[in-house]
Amino acid sequence: MRILLPLLLLITVTAQAAGPGKNAVASAHPLATDAGMEILAKGGNAYDAAIAVAAALAVVEPYSAGMGGGGFWLLHRESDGLQTFVDARETAPDAAIPTMYQDRDGKVVRDWALNGPSAAGIPGQAAAFVHLADNYGKLPLKTSLAAKTDVMKKALADYQAVADIGVAEYATAANYKIGEMYRVLARDLIASERPKGLDELELEEYTMLLEDKAFPYEDQAIDILIANTNLVTDDIYDQWVKKSFSALAELIPGRYAKFEQVESYVDIIY
Repeated sequence: MRILLPLLLLITVTAQAAGPGKNAVASAHPLATDAGMEILAKGGNAYDAAIAVAAALAVVEPYSAGMGGGGFWLLHRESDGLQTFVDARETAPDAAIPTMYQDRDGKVVRDWALNGPSAAGIPGQAAAFVHLADNYGKLPLKTSLAAKTDVMKKALADYQAVADIGVAEYATAANYKIGEMYRVLARDLIASERPKGLDELELEEYTMLLEDKAFPYEDQAIDILIANTNLVTDDIYDQWVKKSFSALAELIPGRYAKFEQVESYVDIIY
């Protein structure tokens, strides 16, 4: 499934008679907003803060933004009036062909374009971060991305605190979101861009290294999501338990992606 970076509004307000003379950051999540403000406080500019906000959103809202997806960036630089647009949308793999979403009869199968490996595009957001930092930012990219780690730690702690309260309607939501954070982190690690210039053997070894890093996070996601689904034995089945089952169907399809099939028939007695 393609994940597009949600619209992000980040404004650096210069000191004006009619304005507050302070920086302002607006995003879809308060922790992401805090990450942007932190980067501005460290001397970064609006572009550095935008990177931090977007990276943080990939942690706290992995279902709508992520390093495994892409985005669009509309930029304005007040110092020289530069206005430009950065297209970081995902691109099709080299092996993609025009008929890959068509069945044998030439009919489009929409599900193939939305779910499963054939629906995945080559992520563009990571490349956008590098482009923005190198061409417009003031701080090193690693400084802007460091805020993402802080946000993840805080988000996990907050969700865990909610889960520990033990109230079903809050605990199931918190458990699902913790599991989803680990699941998306594992997925984005595996889907991350490979270094250029690697031969076939080096590429295979690099992929194995990424898998070694990603699989422990995936295992954590599975354990947490299974714990959520096990609540059905206590007569707890809400939207978050349902979403946990759906996530597990992707992670362990052999166990959770099974569907009952019914064949209609008629017994005729003569």
